[in-house]
Amino acid sequence: MGLPADTRSLGPRLKRERATIAAMYRIYCRHQHGGRKSLCAECQADLDYCLRRIDKCPYGEEKPTCKNCITHCYSPRMQERVRAVMRFAGPKMLWRHPWLALLHLLWDGRRKPARAVETSATP
Repeated sequence: MGLPADTRSLGPRLKRERATIAAMYRIYCRHQHGGRKSLCAECQADLDYCLRRIDKCPYGEEKPTCKNCITHCYSPRMQERVRAVMRFAGPKMLWRHPWLALLHLLWDGRRKPARAVETSATP
């Protein structure tokens, strides 16, 4: 369903972030693309992109919500697509996944972190 088999190395915050975006994509795709049990190819590709970005977030467990982040790691096209999914699915999350929605809203109120330091060494 978009979540890889091995997420043991991720902390609870990133696991919850992954579960939240996956739930939003399931709600969005079910309503917008014909009520399938699994995601359509386009939504699955978008979700995979989002999950890779979450996994590589330089802030790790201190990751803010993407809206509040000072490092924009999504391409402009994907920013718009994810925004559309969140705009549609966000209100429905309160009924379908109230705990995830509440935690997302609470985390959204946190301060922005300082810019992350690059971890890759450049020659």
